[in-house]
Amino acid sequence: MPRKTAPESGKATPEKEIKALISGIREGARYRVLPPVQVRFERLPNRTAVWAELYRGPAKPEGRGLNVPARLVPRGGGNAILTIRGLDQKCAGFGTWTLSVMVSDSQGTRVLARKTFSTVREN
Repeated sequence: MPRKTAPESGKATPEKEIKALISGIREGARYRVLPPVQVRFERLPNRTAVWAELYRGPAKPEGRGLNVPARLVPRGGGNAILTIRGLDQKCAGFGTWTLSVMVSDSQGTRVLARKTFSTVREN
């Protein structure tokens, strides 16, 4: 597969790397009520498995998080939207959480995107 160098990092990356952008939550933000969360994909090949996992605390390099219910809607041309449901119910308690978007394809299983946020008590 042809490879290209990403100008900002200097690392070689596949020419058709899958892109995932988490929207609805911001890195490091604190929430009393979690907003709706979606993940927008670009260059997502057919038959690629994608899902979301939730970890208590900062991201863990090993281990698995809790699977979060989600619905994938293909938009054509390799674009798709993953709507994450029930994040409030999965974030039982207050503290720091990490949401990871995972993919499994011919290259293996890996994290595509990740955001760490906090849930706080109401005053």
